[in-house]
Amino acid sequence: MPFLDRLARWAAEKPHEPAVVCGRERLSWAQLHDAAAALAASGDPTGVLRAPNSVDFAVRWAAGVAGERECGVLDPAWPEELARDVEERLAARWGAPAGRRLEPAELADGSGASSFLVGLTSGTTSVPKGFSRSRASWARSFAASAAAFGLTPADRVLAPGPLSASLNLYTLSECLWAGAAFHTLPGFDVGDAHAEVTLRGITRLVLVPTMLRVLAERGLAGDVDASGVSAVVCSGQKLDRRTLEAVRRWAPRAVVWEYYGASELSFVASSRHDPGTAGTEVGTGVGRAFEGVELAILDDAGAPVPDGQTGNICVRSPSSPTATSGATTGRRSPGSATGAQCATRASSPTASSMSSAAPRTWSTPAATTCTRTKSRPRWP
Repeated sequence: MPFLDRLARWAAEKPHEPAVVCGRERLSWAQLHDAAAALAASGDPTGVLRAPNSVDFAVRWAAGVAGERECGVLDPAWPEELARDVEERLAARWGAPAGRRLEPAELADGSGASSFLVGLTSGTTSVPKGFSRSRASWARSFAASAAAFGLTPADRVLAPGPLSASLNLYTLSECLWAGAAFHTLPGFDVGDAHAEVTLRGITRLVLVPTMLRVLAERGLAGDVDASGVSAVVCSGQKLDRRTLEAVRRWAPRAVVWEYYGASELSFVASSRHDPGTAGTEVGTGVGRAFEGVELAILDDAGAPVPDGQTGNICVRSPSSPTATSGATTGRRSPGSATGAQCATRASSPTASSMSSAAPRTWSTPAATTCTRTKSRPRWP
């Protein structure tokens, strides 16, 4: 896993500083490292992680991806029948029971090409869609996102959503890589989130726009001080004008980032809203292509389509996952290499069909890549 060697570094450099905080629970960098190392060395089952938010989640996650291990992260809110179905698919992938004991492992990063994560995303079918990610793909993503969004070891990051969701799981892992303190909550609660911001010196929020809106609007109504927040990172749905206006008033010093990314694609596009800038127009697009990402509208044969013609919106990224599938259709707009009117269709592999094969040169995004809406929005 691309953060374990860094975790050892932070445990040595600042052993007593907080690494992971969840409500009243807290682990320092040394405590987190030592607990995860002991679990990895014990051989206890860590192949499936299906747990609510807690500091123990971070321990089990780090141990679950030690060395060459691969960990399947499941939503604890799923019905038992669905969870069993997914675990059976994981067992088929691994050729062994999902809850089996493992060979003892050292708490260190494995090879970059190896898969460390089996994630599940919700879809239109009853069985979640599965994807796998290589260690190298997340290592590249950490370096890119930390640089783009300005994450530093001095940050205290609050991600109040469920850790089983890819946005929050990535944020936890990114913080462990960057040396930033990661804060979460046992369950989303507006009052508890406000208390974290004001009492624990949160400098950065990572969350979906719906959570951001309620925190900002109720924070304004309750005179909750968020002047110490310097950055807000949003994903999961389009940031709307009302939410942006509220957060600008509630956290007036914060740079607000929104990005489109997907578990199957990593980062695709982003935009930045600086504090104090005139206007609050957010448009219908997510932003421009992330650094290193190329976008193109191609026909089914992989050739560029003329202006005004419908084609597939395709993404080429150095942080592509090990396995993904899907399709998105779009119409190229004259005068813009990435402009399109979009209608979407998509499919992704199930857990039992995932492979470790290298991705195609061009990957087609899953549904709603353009602006995360099934209307016909404009790709920026």
